Amino acid sequence: MPEPLPVLDVPYFIQSTERDCQAAVLAMFAAYLDGRAGQPVARRDLAGIAGTINAHPERPVQALNAWANMRWWLAREFPERRFAMTSTKLRWRALHILQRALSRGSPVLVSTDHNQKGLGHILLVTGMMSERGGALVDPTGWPVPRRPVFTVHDPNGRYGAMVSARPGGWGDERFDGAFSHLDAAGQEGPGRALLYRLEGIRRRNGRFLLIRAEG
Repeated sequence: MPEPLPVLDVPYFIQSTERDCQAAVLAMFAAYLDGRAGQPVARRDLAGIAGTINAHPERPVQALNAWANMRWWLAREFPERRFAMTSTKLRWRALHILQRALSRGSPVLVSTDHNQKGLGHILLVTGMMSERGGALVDPTGWPVPRRPVFTVHDPNGRYGAMVSARPGGWGDERFDGAFSHLDAAGQEGPGRALLYRLEGIRRRNGRFLLIRAEG
């Protein structure tokens, strides 16, 4: 049985529109890396981040909200670090990547779906645990939880308890009880430090998309 992983202390930000979840999650990731480096946490404008990943002339992919552009943005902000991106449908591989990244102190940017139409949404995984105990050993020999549960920052609010969707309910609570810290980076809101099961951090077609820091 692997030791429980500590939940990373990642600042939380609420997306300001229905379309800037990726900017909010990148701001969370960047604020965390600022803190890890002992640097003052920069105040990053979400509209500015979205504009950079979708319109900057040096972005690697021209399509809107391209996954590769999110990794490129992180590498541009933190040129001293290396960021890895993985797309896989292999459950054991995704769990291995998540557990390894979190154990090394990196949150993991992941993609899920808004609804039955498959519209994308971006989350940040900050912790991982086993729901009922027990562990599996993946083909690389790395022990992973048998029934994993993830601590997640969802910039658009609470998506129902443990990702059980309710009709018309996704995102309607993202500003309920929300406030910004005056003396520290980040905000408080209903999408902070939620518990999601595995289906809540992958696409509806079973694909995992993961970005993490590796150096």
